[in-house]
Formats: sequence, structure tokens, C-alpha cells
Amino acid sequence: MSMGDFSMMTIDSTAGDGDVGRLGRDSAAMDVYDDIAIELRRVLKLGRALTYRQMRTFNGVAPALFSILSLLYREGPKRTTTVAEHLHIDVSVASRQVGELEHIGQVERRPDPSDARAYLMAITASGTDTVLAVREQQRQITRAALDEWDSEELRAFVIALRRFGDDMTHGVLDSETDTTTTRENRK
Repeated sequence: MSMGDFSMMTIDSTAGDGDVGRLGRDSAAMDVYDDIAIELRRVLKLGRALTYRQMRTFNGVAPALFSILSLLYREGPKRTTTVAEHLHIDVSVASRQVGELEHIGQVERRPDPSDARAYLMAITASGTDTVLAVREQQRQITRAALDEWDSEELRAFVIALRRFGDDMTHGVLDSETDTTTTRENRK
């Protein structure tokens, strides 16, 4: 099913909780979920490939480390444990990656004013330059890819993409909580 075929889906406006949702239960309607998953994987693969291609040229920062730089740029200094929580990675992984960024001068340790025993990781001027350079390249590539879209299509895409990301985040976090709760109830 292509993007143009979505109008062929059956819509069940009476679907309640536990139902498939607004889509009917016929196989054509269920195929849309497969199509979404396939297209999402394709876009994610393209995004990873683009990130790897870009990052080879930016101050020696490996692609896996860019999300930490971006987080510290957006939100300011954070403890490594908080970085791990935000990025949904293990603290040991975050600690190793922050150490790599510190070693190449992209982040620096600062004493945590609320706890003298702890440190905050803060982005350096070099790290900021890296983030801005990568973001500018991403903007140029995105602008070129979406050049033929009008402003209304772009706004609708941003709204739908943001909603999808929020719903996926809540769905993943809710399912992790449900799994943990279920495991704890079995004990």
C-alpha cells in the first residue's frame, strides 16, 4: 500500500477500547500498520546512514555520541545518570560515552552546585560548534528533500510526526511499566 492508497482504508469510527482503533479489522486496514512500520524503518535507516556520513567529518565525534551532545546543548548541564534516563540507555553506556566526549573536548565536568560529591557534564564551545554544524547540514538536507512541499504540508507533517513520537514514547514507557508491574506481581 502506498501513501496514496491510505484513502482506501476502512475507518471504524465506533471502535472502542481494545479494538484496533479507528481502523477497521479487515486485512487491508491492518496492512497500514505494517506499511507504517516498514516506512519508519526505512526512514530510520536513512537517518542513521546520514548521521554516520555527517559525523565522520565533525571533530571526531562518533554518531552514537551525538545524541548526548545534542541533549546537553538543548537542556544544559546534566549528571550522567540523568543523561542515561533521557536517552533510555544504561548508565554504564552513558558514562563511557560521556567519557569519550570529555576526552575529545566536546564536554567538560563541572561540580554540581547541589551536591559537592557529584559532577555535571556540560557542553564545551567545541561541542556547541559540532552540534550547530551537524544541525545546519541536517537542515540543508531536509530542506532539499522537502523542497516541493508547501508550508501547509510541512506544518501538518511536523504536527503528525510530533504526535507520533509522543504516542510512541508513551506507548513504550507504558509497556515497560506494564511489563515491570507484571513481573513484580508474579513474585
